[in-house]
Amino acid sequence: MADDLSPDFVDDNQALPLMEALMAAAVAENDKRHLPELGFKTYQFGQNPVIDHAGPDSDGCAEITVWISNAFAIAEGGFPDPALRAVCSTEMAFELNVGVFRCVEVEDTRTGIPSEDEQFRATRIALADMASLKNAIRCWLQGKREYNLGAYTQFNQGFVIGGAWTVLVGGKI
Repeated sequence: MADDLSPDFVDDNQALPLMEALMAAAVAENDKRHLPELGFKTYQFGQNPVIDHAGPDSDGCAEITVWISNAFAIAEGGFPDPALRAVCSTEMAFELNVGVFRCVEVEDTRTGIPSEDEQFRATRIALADMASLKNAIRCWLQGKREYNLGAYTQFNQGFVIGGAWTVLVGGKI
């Protein structure tokens, strides 16, 4: 928790502001499109985020997560080429991921199996989330930073579905 950090703690001033801005853009786009509310907003570090606020056993049914999976020094020739050697002034690029994960709502708790209509509704929402996130990334970065939009990776585990975009974010334009 941030409350227990030393008063002299120095935050990252490169990746974290990007992550916070991406989260804000994604939430704003979700709201603009009138998609179901995103209850939990988490920031994570590493290759595999923990999706623990979107399942039927959690206290919510939707989670948006922004995580950083890689960082690269940029070559003098420019983004997106990685640098072979880095100095203090070397610009960095960050591989960020943003994903929305939602539980599939099931009315028949006796069987626990979603009906055709429930599956169709969940698929519609997942596809709308995918489009919303893509638009948020493009509008957030367009004309401000160099970036490469990567793949959208789908997630389907039990009653939780969704996915995440990967975006390599470089320097300011």
